Amino acid sequence: MSEKKGKKQKLIELNESLI
Repeated sequence: MSEKKGKKQKLIELNESLI
């Protein structure tokens, strides 16, 4: 469960970095 949350958080960080 925590692994999925971590992956989602990483994706969000990546998206924010792209913006």
